[in-house]
Amino acid sequence: MDITYWEFIQKVPKMEDRFDQRLKMVQYARVHGIKPAARHFGSTAVTVRKWLGRYGQDARKGLIDQSRAPKHPAHKISSDVEAKVVKLKKAYPFMGAKHLKHEFDLPCSHAAILRVFRENNLSTRKRPRRHHKRNDLRQIKAKWNAFQQIVIDTKHLNDLPHYWPQAVELGLPKYQYTARDVSTGWMALGFSNENTSASACCFTDRIGRHLIGCGVDLSQTTWQSDNGSEFKGCFRYDRTRDGLEKVIADLGSRHRFIPPGAWSYNADVETVHALVEPEFYDLENFESRWDFFQRAWAYQTYFNAARKNGSKGYKSPWDILKEKLKHPSRALLTIPPVMTDILLPDFTRHQKIANQDQGVYDVPWQTYNKGEHKVHPYRKRYDLNDYREF
Repeated sequence: MDITYWEFIQKVPKMEDRFDQRLKMVQYARVHGIKPAARHFGSTAVTVRKWLGRYGQDARKGLIDQSRAPKHPAHKISSDVEAKVVKLKKAYPFMGAKHLKHEFDLPCSHAAILRVFRENNLSTRKRPRRHHKRNDLRQIKAKWNAFQQIVIDTKHLNDLPHYWPQAVELGLPKYQYTARDVSTGWMALGFSNENTSASACCFTDRIGRHLIGCGVDLSQTTWQSDNGSEFKGCFRYDRTRDGLEKVIADLGSRHRFIPPGAWSYNADVETVHALVEPEFYDLENFESRWDFFQRAWAYQTYFNAARKNGSKGYKSPWDILKEKLKHPSRALLTIPPVMTDILLPDFTRHQKIANQDQGVYDVPWQTYNKGEHKVHPYRKRYDLNDYREF
């Protein structure tokens, strides 16, 4: 041969070509002997004898590549850990191997967790591939100050198959307002039954006032939104179109629209919308509006206080806030999501923003008589009691 058997095996990636070469070597050895075959194919007698023995034991199937992994690995995870991985994956199907390992401090590598997934047919969530690559801005954003840029957006909830039937039956919100700090990943939620500019202004004002109350300086903060009508169509009584800009200016900040169609500019808040579906809306079964807001509050607290973010070095927003701020207020973690519909009457009178909707607003869920509502006996997926320490 012009090249040795080993060089041939290294250069030929296809399994069928390697199989054919081994078959020719075995057939030659059966006629001319082991050493002549080793010299003819540029191999060693040991290699020829190995394949000749496998051929004699399993015929042609013995010439196929076999796994070199140990049959009884010394560091294989225990059956208890494997059972725990399977149980956690079934309970939290949206979590991948790395997320599961860091969330529950599993004593094994993510590769071992992936093996357990494969052996138990537990597929991971497939993420859609992007057709166009974009620059990775994570390192740049990580150097920003906390609350240097806050992105706000709206999520429609009427297209969620698990949530929407419950919303119709129990009168749950139709829209979700989300604000997220780009640097730390901190986020806040709000809800409404109508996607109006007044609701967007009310939500933004509430979040901004809460941040100021927590000692956050918003003078250098930029609030960013898309060009949705709820963000650009806020008319005042004098018909000037500066509602949201005026609200943000009153907070000491500035507002910025993203270019039309530039959806990637709002990737940070869109990430929250992609996560909240499988982690919250697709999992929870609500019993009342009060129960919905309790669980939404618990999920928001979990997201900010405990959920590890893989794109930020597996740190939670609270971990990053403690690094960027000297003494961050724990009230940053305790702001409850509310219906902006409830706050609109007082807000519109204060801001003089036109509101065409007339009618009775629901009583704020926080003011319900606590004696009429008791915590359910079963353990929720997201329970506020888990985060009392914060």
